[in-house]
Amino acid sequence: MRPASPQARGTIVLRTALRRYGHTAALVDGTLAPAGIRLECVPAPILRTAMAQMIRDHAFDLCEMSPTSYLVARSRGAPLVALPIPLYCQFPLGLLVTPRAAPVSGAPALGGRTIAARTWAQPTAVWLRGLLQTMYGVPLDALAWLLVAEDPVPDLPLPANVRRVPGRTVEELLRAGAAHAAIGPSPDDPSLVPLLPDAVERARAWYRQTNVVPINHLLVVREAVLDAYPGVAGALLIAFEQAKAAYLRAWRRDAGVADRHLADLIAVVGPADDPLPYGGAVTWAALTVLMEFMVAQGLLLHPLAREHVLAPGAS
Repeated sequence: MRPASPQARGTIVLRTALRRYGHTAALVDGTLAPAGIRLECVPAPILRTAMAQMIRDHAFDLCEMSPTSYLVARSRGAPLVALPIPLYCQFPLGLLVTPRAAPVSGAPALGGRTIAARTWAQPTAVWLRGLLQTMYGVPLDALAWLLVAEDPVPDLPLPANVRRVPGRTVEELLRAGAAHAAIGPSPDDPSLVPLLPDAVERARAWYRQTNVVPINHLLVVREAVLDAYPGVAGALLIAFEQAKAAYLRAWRRDAGVADRHLADLIAVVGPADDPLPYGGAVTWAALTVLMEFMVAQGLLLHPLAREHVLAPGAS
């Protein structure tokens, strides 16, 4: 990987893989730039590919990343460090679906059933397993899992109750009866129904108790970039905060603008709270819970220290 390149007048150019959300559009489009930095964004990146390239080849200076894949890679010594900028968050309980024709009726009926998901370290799946265990009392070993893809982190060991079925989709596994429930199908599919009808109410109660918004994607940067340019972390946090704040103001002003992701978050956290909180304290609180779940699920041997996970200079 080439080093981040300085340009005239000290501008730092960061090769970046970043999805264009409403709250990142100004940065991806270049209408807003971090102080002293130009983001050289890869057009319309396929994030799962970019994540694997970042973990395996350090292919970008800055990359949107699964926090679970990042934490596993970091525990193995990857020269990457996270910024406290959660780009995509989701409460996962409502994303577990089951066939309308043969539904699994609630969490107590999950014992001995099979769930289809994309990967073992998929953040939604990790958060969901943790919440099923801690909120609903579903033992981790009571479920079987079918996975349709490889994780970005290579050679990830799988528990005995987990099996990969490459070349299939979660929808196919549901239709064939190989899985009783799944994470990933479109919530608008009329043949599917939510498995947990109380998902929003349970998520609200959990959020009130923990003040944690589950993180699905955050930003990671190569350590070499921060070593060469220590001010980058702080400048990026300020710019991403500015982009998000402007978008939230516009979204609240123009209530007709469609943003299902944002609307689903606000349905849980309420209109007064930030649905996408940035910063060291809130990010670390979420990652602390996530690492507890990852240890319980065999993805980490132990939680990592904050100074090993989050970039200094961004709080």
